[in-house]
Amino acid sequence: MPISEGSFYVHGNLGRDWERKEITSKGRPTVIYSNSVAYQETKDSPTTWVNLTVWPDRDGGELLGQTIAETTGKGTRVITRGPIRFDSYMNRDGEQKGSWAQNVYGIGAEIRTPQTMSSASGGGFSRMVVAATRESNPDHEPF
Repeated sequence: MPISEGSFYVHGNLGRDWERKEITSKGRPTVIYSNSVAYQETKDSPTTWVNLTVWPDRDGGELLGQTIAETTGKGTRVITRGPIRFDSYMNRDGEQKGSWAQNVYGIGAEIRTPQTMSSASGGGFSRMVVAATRESNPDHEPF
């Protein structure tokens, strides 16, 4: 069940290279790209993994997925945008477990550059985002 129908941002490092999968969705062949991102609030906090999926464009093309797979990979620091949900399931031991998942509508690689002037807080880096994005596609919503 979606927690956010609009934009929800996840910031972290990709856990592996993108995987291209051919599936059947609504009775027709579909290509999706999947990955996961590790998010950590602070260095001492536990890591939260979010499973990512990039669905085809409205016309069934996979340009966004191809572009993302060609420009980001394992270890890339990214910011993703899209609705997020929590999937719960029962493991083999009968324990209730769960995982976070996001349908990615946009993704950007985080680029850190040294600031030319030091800030009042003493920070040494500024952030900017270079992103690939598309509008929400209700025809290909998996949830």
